[in-house]
Amino acid sequence: MNTQNGRPHPSHPLAAPRRERVLYVEDDPVGAELMGALVDHMFPGIVLRLADCMVEGVVQARTWRPDLILLDMQLPDGDGLDMVRELAPEIARGEFCVVLLTADRLAPSVAKALALGALACWSKPLHAGLLAQQMATVMEHLLTVRRQIR
Repeated sequence: MNTQNGRPHPSHPLAAPRRERVLYVEDDPVGAELMGALVDHMFPGIVLRLADCMVEGVVQARTWRPDLILLDMQLPDGDGLDMVRELAPEIARGEFCVVLLTADRLAPSVAKALALGALACWSKPLHAGLLAQQMATVMEHLLTVRRQIR
């Protein structure tokens, strides 16, 4: 799934020449489709790619090099904590940020994933207005980190 059908408004924080890449690791096709539609509408400057399991998510993270990974905590071949553990070296180097998505924010695996470097945890079900605010905040964080690295 690509959201390459629009250009961001010049005043939009994502109007930079390089389009931000977001990998969404989600096994629910309806949830993935809704996220794609939401990103297309609210963040046309983002390129969104989907992975439907942990193994594919790890491969996409290492080959496509997203800026942000939105990671469902419950996947058919492992949980989000397993994926965060696998990608911990890249997360520690700041190669990308990981945001966890779960209906159970109090699960012990969430705290462990945050301790391993995940940036945040967002509650499911996702609500469009709140998601837009959260995405904007994370993307601003990414831009700030990028400026500091340069």
